[in-house]
Amino acid sequence: MKGRSRFAAVMIVAFSVLALGLYLWVGAKRAQLPGYGFMHEDGQQLAVNFGSHIVWLDAAGREQAAIDLAELDIVPVGDFGFFSDGDLLLYHRAERLSFWDNLAAFLRLRSTRTSGASSEDGFYRCELALERCQPLAQSEQYPARSFRLLLEPASDIIYLADTASHALYKLSPEGRELAKNDRDFRFPNQLLWHKGDVWLADTNHHRVVRVATATDQFGRERQAFTARLNGEYRWPHQLAADGDGMWVLIGNSAMAEGRLQLYSWAGEPLTALVLSGLTDPLAIYSWSKHLWVNDFAEPILLKVEPKTGVTERVESPTLARLSAQVRHDKHYLRRFEWLAIGLFGCVLFGGFAAAWILEKDQTRRRLKTLGESAVDMSSAGEIEPTGQRDIMWIASRIKWYHWWLARSCWVMAAAMLVILGVNYRSLISMPSIVWVSVGTAAFMAMAGVMATQLLASIAGAKLGVIGESLVLVSAKGARTIARGTDLAYSPQFIFAEGVAVALGNPQMRFWDEQALQRWVYPRLKAAQKLTGAQQTKRLWRLRHPQLMWPVALGAVMVLAALALKLYT
Repeated sequence: MKGRSRFAAVMIVAFSVLALGLYLWVGAKRAQLPGYGFMHEDGQQLAVNFGSHIVWLDAAGREQAAIDLAELDIVPVGDFGFFSDGDLLLYHRAERLSFWDNLAAFLRLRSTRTSGASSEDGFYRCELALERCQPLAQSEQYPARSFRLLLEPASDIIYLADTASHALYKLSPEGRELAKNDRDFRFPNQLLWHKGDVWLADTNHHRVVRVATATDQFGRERQAFTARLNGEYRWPHQLAADGDGMWVLIGNSAMAEGRLQLYSWAGEPLTALVLSGLTDPLAIYSWSKHLWVNDFAEPILLKVEPKTGVTERVESPTLARLSAQVRHDKHYLRRFEWLAIGLFGCVLFGGFAAAWILEKDQTRRRLKTLGESAVDMSSAGEIEPTGQRDIMWIASRIKWYHWWLARSCWVMAAAMLVILGVNYRSLISMPSIVWVSVGTAAFMAMAGVMATQLLASIAGAKLGVIGESLVLVSAKGARTIARGTDLAYSPQFIFAEGVAVALGNPQMRFWDEQALQRWVYPRLKAAQKLTGAQQTKRLWRLRHPQLMWPVALGAVMVLAALALKLYT
């Protein structure tokens, strides 16, 4: 590669990284935009959460009051509730979720967090009339991600479903733990109070459960029914009591695009409700003879007549202002998203143009091979004399930088361990992330070993021609000369007398393709053409690295997947 070609390659990589970085930045900013949260009844009004705001609506959807908790230095996340005296219960998270928290959420790892990300994190009790919030006196629960709350009427007993830790808690009004069940549920979600009973959406067990609330039997199953609509919608996560039964919002595997289904209290499916205007329902609440539903994808709140399905859009002045701001910000970020996509398209076009201008012959050859089907190795022409008495060796296409590509896995593994060491104090409360990161680093190190060994087996092998015969030399030094029926081949390998030489993929050879077509393929006319199964059998007999290392890596991946499944 000449100097100008190297410069063009550097510029292509730089602008590709810039486009990718811009695209990821847009995604991160979009994820930080506020949106609708959960809803709860507060006396004769419905309290609706939107970002740091709580807005109170009457039965007609008219705004009665609003508060921005950010003005009280509170960053509310997740669910909230009201004590019998009107005080507000919420969770304050002073800092955004870290990269490691988001990684744990993406991998759906079980949380074992025992402390907040900062000293200010925790449950707070807010006296709204005085605009004053104080930490819940005896609370020691710090949900790592999503959670749901339920306050028992009159007694103010708090029920907490910590989704990521698979735990259900019973707490005193001061937050002291009275009972806990972390054995029977997987990703528990919404809690519902109905006629003295507590119901729970046990999401990853695909069921809705009525649980015991007595301290000595807390969380034990009293009744349960499966909530599935078909093979795709199997994850119930939101509940709302109705006079005829219970509305259940059931999501797909991404917990999105939920479907509403009404079940009787005995668990019999009654009615499905299709809502127009919503693409990704987030929260539901049954109040004032209507079902109130908001959307995750778009800032929309609907008031639904459940028997007819007629919807009415709710937009109080505060909610309308907040929704408009979110739409404006999304539109603004969408411009940068299209800029990133456009930049990446320019990089692709510029890269092709640079390749055509600077390396025209190589580009033509590459385009030609991409448009052609694989060469029939047994009908590549007549055997041509080499014109020399000594062995003519076929040129290898393995270059020095291929070794560095293989070793880059070790660099990534080492970098991951360094990052773990630097962030160990913040990760000590998240052992699941530590183990996954260490496991990933070990996997990358093993992948580096595999890549290096495979490259060594390719680079150390030799393929030559003498007379009408082929000369095969393995990386271990085993050598044979064979011709005609003594040879066997597949599109990826040539075999002879206990030696196998890898050719590579038909579209990406380890050897010079023109030399193969001229000197090697014609000498395979009388050779045995192997099927995939026959090739695998011969490689197994030779314990060839091209087979053994992928098998070993695959086994490790299966074991790691099983361990992760059992852990989560």
